[in-house]
Amino acid sequence: MKKEIERIRDQNTLLTQKLNGSKPSQQQSSYHIEASNKNNLEQDTYHSRNSPGDNQSFKLSLKKASQSINKTMDYSTQPSSGVGLGLPNINNRTLNRDKSIASYSNRSQLSHLMEGNTVSIKNSNQVANSNILPSLYGVEDFNVQIVKLQHEINQWRTQNTDLEKKLKDSEHKRHEHLRKNLELQKKILDLENQIKQLQQRFKDLMLKKASGILREQFQELEIQHAATLKDLKIFKDKDEKFLQRIEAVKMALKQQNDKYREAMEQERQSMIKQIDNFKLFVAELRTEVKLFVLFYQTQEQKTIIQELRMQVSSLNQQQQYALFVLMCYQFLVT
Repeated sequence: MKKEIERIRDQNTLLTQKLNGSKPSQQQSSYHIEASNKNNLEQDTYHSRNSPGDNQSFKLSLKKASQSINKTMDYSTQPSSGVGLGLPNINNRTLNRDKSIASYSNRSQLSHLMEGNTVSIKNSNQVANSNILPSLYGVEDFNVQIVKLQHEINQWRTQNTDLEKKLKDSEHKRHEHLRKNLELQKKILDLENQIKQLQQRFKDLMLKKASGILREQFQELEIQHAATLKDLKIFKDKDEKFLQRIEAVKMALKQQNDKYREAMEQERQSMIKQIDNFKLFVAELRTEVKLFVLFYQTQEQKTIIQELRMQVSSLNQQQQYALFVLMCYQFLVT
């Protein structure tokens, strides 16, 4: 913001000095005019600037016709008080423009030359980016540009005043904010110191409280340790008695086990004897069964044979033979 205000202020000062005809500095300054054309056939820009050490510039824009069209400027002169054929007085000259033709007529009535003398100048401007400013440039356009520039200068001055006022207000506000900021920083430092003091006090109190709690806990642990030692002694006595009882039980169980083993051995021997006797009884029973079966089969066969004989006697020879074969087959199967 400060840089922008200073730049505007410098521009206003330079433009004011140029309009008043004063020099911007005590040093000798050289003014020159140059024309530039940025590939635009409708406009030339003329810069009026100071010496190369001064960065300020003044721009004047002029419209022109196409460079390929020949320009004709007609100067109609009247007899004047001067000697010879001179250029018309710029104060009494009127400018009529029609694209590529510029006509200038002189209305002066003071001349020793013949009336009706006409000077026609044709200028074929084929050079691009020409740096030549027309010598008979219209004063009216330049005055309009000056009025516009004065109007812009007034606007810039108004804006400059507003900006200076805003700058003063902003400076005042900035100082006020800085003062408040310093006060807040001071308060913050005071609060930080208070917080540190409170934290230190809190640590001290916590250490004291923790030491008291630890002392009480240590006393309780000592009491519990004494009670534990007493209980341990009681448990040791009980353990010794319990071990003695366990040994007595082991001896009793061992004796009972020995007695049980002897009884089991005796019972096993008696069972072996009984098994042997049972085996003998079974063998005898099997022999008797075999004999009974043989005897029963013999008696049954005899009965069957007699019945068959009686039945066979009533059959013919062929039937007897078939029955004999069937009986032989059944006998073999059984």
